[in-house]
Amino acid sequence: MGLRGAGRVVHGGNLRSVGFDEKNLHREEKIVLDLHPHWITLGPSVLLLVAVTVFGGWVIWGWDPTGTTGTVVRWITAIAVIGSLLYFLVEWAKWVSTNFVVTTDRCIYREGLISKRGIEIPHDRINTVFFEQGFFDRIVRAGTLMIESAGENGMQTFENVRNPIRVQQALYQEMEDNEN
Repeated sequence: MGLRGAGRVVHGGNLRSVGFDEKNLHREEKIVLDLHPHWITLGPSVLLLVAVTVFGGWVIWGWDPTGTTGTVVRWITAIAVIGSLLYFLVEWAKWVSTNFVVTTDRCIYREGLISKRGIEIPHDRINTVFFEQGFFDRIVRAGTLMIESAGENGMQTFENVRNPIRVQQALYQEMEDNEN
């Protein structure tokens, strides 16, 4: 059982896409799911980039102010377009460098390009897996996944998870397989 469009997923032993580095796995451990955050994470930066670019196009080709006002408006618009492009690139880099991985032994979350942050939760330490999906989340198949574990931090929350119901099922399946 795989998740379409959800990063790398094992389909009968075949892997697609590039994601979590398998050198970080334990002996005999296999990747079940390797997901980036849902694409909706990039939504605000994409909308800002499109809006500012459309406005910039209008300023350049559709509006013809003369003199100093025109020059100032064009410079401000150019700076806004470059700024929104940089904002999008930063958000995209965060998206690409974030992985939510379910393996046969544990649940792994890693994020960061320059400095890394992550958490690993062994399946035998997971007590309960919760998910939340609002109306819009259900339409785009995104949601928040909460994992309650027998650790110091107790509850971990992961936002903008792709298809959280299927991820919850995969986690419970791996937990059951580990018990057996």
